[in-house]
Amino acid sequence: MVTRSEIISHIEARLSGMLNDEQLASWTFDQFYDMELHEAGLSPDDATIIPAILDTLMFMDDPAFALDEAILRDLITQLKYA
Repeated sequence: MVTRSEIISHIEARLSGMLNDEQLASWTFDQFYDMELHEAGLSPDDATIIPAILDTLMFMDDPAFALDEAILRDLITQLKYA
């Protein structure tokens, strides 16, 4: 089960240059579909935010869905405070 902190860590790794867009998108894609396949229960606080954030990130390697630094930082804020 992916957690908010794991997603934040991966976004921060992307922002610091440790991951590129393709690597973050690939990791996110794997997390999203693992979550879907195993129908892992999310807490009520996470049931909306985590799937939405993963959905946003998993296609970011496509130029049509590219995310800039400001958007990535906003996603971190959402994960921390939503």
